[in-house]
Amino acid sequence: MRSSRGSALVTFIVVGAFILGLTTVTYFTVQRALQVQGAVRRAVLAYESALGGLDVLFFRENVRQVERGDTVQIARNLPHGYRVEAEARRVFSVPVPGSSLLFAMGYESIGAGAVRGGIATYILGLSQARASAIPARSQLEALYIQLLGLP
Repeated sequence: MRSSRGSALVTFIVVGAFILGLTTVTYFTVQRALQVQGAVRRAVLAYESALGGLDVLFFRENVRQVERGDTVQIARNLPHGYRVEAEARRVFSVPVPGSSLLFAMGYESIGAGAVRGGIATYILGLSQARASAIPARSQLEALYIQLLGLP
């Protein structure tokens, strides 16, 4: 009788230790998954904020201002705790002769390539989003090509 009680106690302790270990591993796994998910969410928010900075930067009014040679700088604080700073500047302008390549891209009508051309202005846009309280940031760079004078 005594040995059966002892074996039941040992079995109970072993099973309890196994369940406690399994619970601990599950807790730490869930905790780590939540940390990774939060980091991914912060990174996606920073990326989308920086992308929004580029969208605002390449509005038609800002592009016209950059074409004149000015540098456009935008800084905004967003409601979800991110600060977006964006800058656009003209890199260079080159004459673009009319060509069948531009026709293929949809910038030119049939026959216009032999007589017409235009100017391509290359604009560099830089957008950076940073979170104030958490270590998340994203920086995007885009090259915008404005074609002028093509039919």
